[in-house]
Amino acid sequence: MTKKLLCLVLAIAMLSGMLIACNPKDHVHEYGAWTTEKEATCKAEGAVTRSCACGEKETYPLPVTDDHHLDASGVCTVCGHTHAFGGWVVVSAANCGTSGIDKRVCECGEYELQIVPATGEHQFDAEGQCAICSHSHSYGAWQELVSPTCGSDGILISTCSCGAVRRKSISASTAHIFNDSGVCVLCGHLHSWKEWVEIGASASSGKSAAIRYCDCGALEAKSLIAGCSHTFNDVGVCTACGHKHAFGQWHHIVAATCGRHGTQAAACECGAVTTQTLSATEEHQFIDVGSEYMVCQACGARHYHQFGEYVTVEEPSCSKAGKQLALCACGQRSEKEIPKNDEHNWANGAACADCGALCPDGYVFTDDEGNRWQKDEWGNLRRYDDLPDALDYGNEVITVLGWSDVEKPEFQKAAGADDARSLAIAQRNAAVERRLGVTLNFVTVPGNSSSINSFVAHVKTAFDSGLAKFDLIATYSRTHGALLASGMLTDIAAIENSYLDFEKPWWPADLQKELGIGDSLYGVTGDISATAIDEMHCVYFNQNLLNELYADEASAYFANQAHTLTTDNTATSWLYELALKGQWTLDDLLCLSGGVYKAWSENISGELSIRDRFGLCGASYTLSSLYGAAGLRQIAADDSRVLKVSEDYTSLKTETLISKLGALMNSNDCFMPGKDGQGSPYIRPFHSGNALFAVQYMELGEDYLVGNEAMPRYGVLPLPKYDAAQERYYTTLGNAYTVYSIFSGFDARGSAGATSTMLSAVLECWASEAYRRTTPVILEANMQLSGRATQAEAELCEIIRSSMSFDLGNTLSHVINGDSSLDSMMISAALKGEEWDPSEQIKDIEEALQTLLDGLKS
Repeated sequence: MTKKLLCLVLAIAMLSGMLIACNPKDHVHEYGAWTTEKEATCKAEGAVTRSCACGEKETYPLPVTDDHHLDASGVCTVCGHTHAFGGWVVVSAANCGTSGIDKRVCECGEYELQIVPATGEHQFDAEGQCAICSHSHSYGAWQELVSPTCGSDGILISTCSCGAVRRKSISASTAHIFNDSGVCVLCGHLHSWKEWVEIGASASSGKSAAIRYCDCGALEAKSLIAGCSHTFNDVGVCTACGHKHAFGQWHHIVAATCGRHGTQAAACECGAVTTQTLSATEEHQFIDVGSEYMVCQACGARHYHQFGEYVTVEEPSCSKAGKQLALCACGQRSEKEIPKNDEHNWANGAACADCGALCPDGYVFTDDEGNRWQKDEWGNLRRYDDLPDALDYGNEVITVLGWSDVEKPEFQKAAGADDARSLAIAQRNAAVERRLGVTLNFVTVPGNSSSINSFVAHVKTAFDSGLAKFDLIATYSRTHGALLASGMLTDIAAIENSYLDFEKPWWPADLQKELGIGDSLYGVTGDISATAIDEMHCVYFNQNLLNELYADEASAYFANQAHTLTTDNTATSWLYELALKGQWTLDDLLCLSGGVYKAWSENISGELSIRDRFGLCGASYTLSSLYGAAGLRQIAADDSRVLKVSEDYTSLKTETLISKLGALMNSNDCFMPGKDGQGSPYIRPFHSGNALFAVQYMELGEDYLVGNEAMPRYGVLPLPKYDAAQERYYTTLGNAYTVYSIFSGFDARGSAGATSTMLSAVLECWASEAYRRTTPVILEANMQLSGRATQAEAELCEIIRSSMSFDLGNTLSHVINGDSSLDSMMISAALKGEEWDPSEQIKDIEEALQTLLDGLKS
């Protein structure tokens, strides 16, 4: 029974059951299962029945089937049907390389198929390759079809598997067959004798015989000795006089060439002659007469070229055609041209190195190692992501919950703004939407340090209600830590088919290790966050003051060190050389900052003033970055991946760092908040031109230094290493940066897994576009890189950016320690000169960490 028929029967049955159920009679039939009473055939209907316990019975017919039962002769044993097939119809046409299929159909629906053999009829192009099946001839060995004679050339043939044949001729032979009249019965040749050539038995004897020849190779000899008539026996001795031939030196009569044998002769003193054939040399003198063969100009023999496979000897490019070469055994070459292509060499991201064509805006090219690249606004090449070009989510709306009280534009272009930062953000967002086929929708609420609890409550309301209003969360780092503790974020590391590639440069190298908990990761940041670039700690310095104070030290350095990255001998170049070589350390910073203090000339009170000269400006929350820069961490994971206070915190290295910083911070060389008795902003002496160094966020340049007449020349350095043995630089961040997360209560589109994969693509694309669009603009805004005389600052900015690192102690500080981070405690102790004993704080923090982990597990 077909599915359609069964559905019809069941529908009728249900309807009848409903009617019975509505019958006002007391008894309601309860029918059992349907059973087949009679099978339907190709000739007659069948029937199905069902019964009620009361004996009532329902019967419905089964229609005639199309299933014939054919015997060996093709006649149905039930209804007598015999197939009557129509004509053959082409289903798939045969061609030179592929067989085809024909079909014919009977009115009952039965059909037959037959395979049509491949035709073998190739359609060759000018290069001898079939345009349909790409067949190229592969000829076998040469075989003789017609033997050569003295009157005609012979013919050789060679055959390809497809049936194609090539031919070449064999030069006519010189083997004549003469009749009694001296005429060749094959070609009619009649000897044309050359002049007689007289020869002797030796140089001292006279000429005893003569020989002449015809061009056909025939020879005649005669004796020049009068009356010489010997009768020789079987052993070559004259029976009359006993003479035995003694032939002298050989004389060349006919020279051997490439087309015929030669002949040489020797004479006996009696006038007898003997001859000897000289083999043909086969050293033809070929000349080209076409692309297929050459002809010997001496004998007329033909050489047919047999070229091997073509090898590319010159690759084509956008500016010139390429070349392929094949060789014959004779040394002849056959060349083919490869047309020019559109593969421009835009390796420099500007103009094609081959044809000069300008690289189009937005062009993405792939290098020999498979890495993709795109140029930024200034023409610098920057890495591109590996997201599929065809990725398209059908204009899906992606809603992002952000923090509205972020200090600078982060998510959208500021209303009415036309500054470089806002335009770059707009271009970044537009690129993400265009490439992925999505629409970014931003919703913002307060979320900074004073709004952490309200932001978390806002997210929890959406989570508890199940009415998801957003997909991604982008908020203040410590607010992210509070969300992490609440268990409302998706484990990004667990997304199947994720598009996130943490090996790419827009993701910090230690992101997963430093922001993750065990194998889980609940938030990402880096170039995706414009504020993360703003909040990178670095060391700014006053170039004029540095060059003035340390000119002698710089001269001494360059007297022993060759320039590798800079051009002049200033102290600025000295520090740039150290930093770019990875040799810039904490002791360098502290040493150069010490002994710099000088009171302002009119400062007679003895109190510190922002007009005094200082070695270093900083605050506890910026100088604490030197803890992370030393590779030290507040929170770590043990072997079981349980979070705990890092052993770094109580290490000798930390105590040494506190001691060194404390010595400088408690001297006049370091200016910190409140040191002038007025609570002045700690950075004012630096941007007023009165301080040598400042440990500050990257945004200091844009906020205070660009266009500042008091600071006409400033430089930048990464946070120093703890010592020369430290492997790499670490760039710690101020807390006011954005962490991006996936809300675990998002509205699934299709499935939660597919939606998570889509959101991972959004994050990857967002970070990739930010790396090329917003990051360069922010670095330019702070350092004015395009106007710098050297590339040193650009390289140092890249070192600072690529060294970005994190500490869960800062991210989770609101949850575990009420916003008082461990590193800030350390700086506070250094400033107060207290003995370092963090035991009580550690105990409280360990308890908070355990509570956090228990919450995540639940």
